[in-house]
Amino acid sequence: MQKFLLFGVCFFSFIVFGKAQNVPLDQLTNRKTVSEADAKLRPALIELEAEYLTSLRQGKTRSQFTSLQSIIMLDSGKVRIQATATSDANILIADLVKLGATEVDKFGRIVNAWLPIENVSRLAALKSLKFVKPVYYVSGEIGSANSQGDSALLAIRARRDFCVDGTGVRVGVISDSYTTRSEEHTS
Repeated sequence: MQKFLLFGVCFFSFIVFGKAQNVPLDQLTNRKTVSEADAKLRPALIELEAEYLTSLRQGKTRSQFTSLQSIIMLDSGKVRIQATATSDANILIADLVKLGATEVDKFGRIVNAWLPIENVSRLAALKSLKFVKPVYYVSGEIGSANSQGDSALLAIRARRDFCVDGTGVRVGVISDSYTTRSEEHTS
């Protein structure tokens, strides 16, 4: 029964959401096309840098800064980033170190580092960088959660129509992050 339900939800999702693939991305997001350099930076990083610079202008020190984006990993004016190299991660590492990056590590083309927040906008000019995003603190054991995905997949209707509620189903999450958790968050 559970396999049938899973198949039904997947099949329904492909039918409903498959049609959206023929629509240009800018029409789906209602956003203007961004430059290639701007596309490298996750908006959360751009907002973080603006928030940080405003804090400094208000007389706060690097260590006094706290962000409204409380789930982004911050430490004394630095942000933990996960960057993807265009080709050679070692070239990206050298470029990041020039921008003040510390505690740099890599896996394949993925590079993690602590970067001074005031240098976030300079990342867009790096030819060795394909994409960069902030590293977020991990929270676990949140229990039952209803998200946008719940309504997008019409899960409420599926639970009602198939008389299931998820009881007895275990869900595991595999993270694509590595060595990104600070000592205080590891258990």
